[in-house]
Amino acid sequence: MKFGFLSGIGEITPSIFSGLDAVNKARIFINLYNCCAGRELKIPLVYAYSGLNLEGIFLKRIDDLCAFKNPSRSKISTFCIASNAVICAYKSGKFEAVPPLAVSPKHPAAR
Repeated sequence: MKFGFLSGIGEITPSIFSGLDAVNKARIFINLYNCCAGRELKIPLVYAYSGLNLEGIFLKRIDDLCAFKNPSRSKISTFCIASNAVICAYKSGKFEAVPPLAVSPKHPAAR
């Protein structure tokens, strides 16, 4: 049973969920995804109520993870070149430009 979103194909939903509205489908998908995802990659359930499809939910989560959050204005203590390369490729839309060194990024948005 496949459930999710594939680029080129679109949204994949099992027939058992065909009678549900978009919010309930998104809630079920997020719960199933969060069971398998690591702590930092989990999607908050509030995204299901945003009215987005599954692709939109993932894109919103990636944008939220990429947002710069440094309220104390302190110096950055760590820098991951692989994560930076993947995030820059995502923001520019040039995924073929990701260098081979970006094998194991540390930032959750880059994974």
